[in-house]
Amino acid sequence: MKGTSSVGFPGIAATISAVSWFLLGFFFAFLYAAAGSLVSRPEELQSVVTPIMLITMLPAGVAFVAAQDLSVTWVGVLRYIPPFSCLLMPMLAAVHEVGSWQHAAAAALMTAATGAAAWLTARVYQRSILHLGAALSWRQALAS
Repeated sequence: MKGTSSVGFPGIAATISAVSWFLLGFFFAFLYAAAGSLVSRPEELQSVVTPIMLITMLPAGVAFVAAQDLSVTWVGVLRYIPPFSCLLMPMLAAVHEVGSWQHAAAAALMTAATGAAAWLTARVYQRSILHLGAALSWRQALAS
């Protein structure tokens, strides 16, 4: 047929998987929200966000290295560990056959981590919203 492309549309399962992993990626959004609530001025934000940027960039760097050889053992282990799973599992599913139990296990662990990040964000926000003056440290915000 003239005018058609050889690139097909993704199936329903691939679309559901992509949307699910996108939503589980809100793990990082919760961490950034917690960091943002610790500061009262934009100038203080860089020092608070730097540790979270490292947590965000580490899985991206690992995924870049893992793309060279997805069959190594450490990739098989890291695909279940949040925050690596939200980048490695979709990449593995695109290249290799990944069992549904593997998706479910990685998604369950990432869901638990996202829930913990949401709880952490709420706790930090509650403590920092009434704080005036210098920026709170993570330790001060998490102290009871």
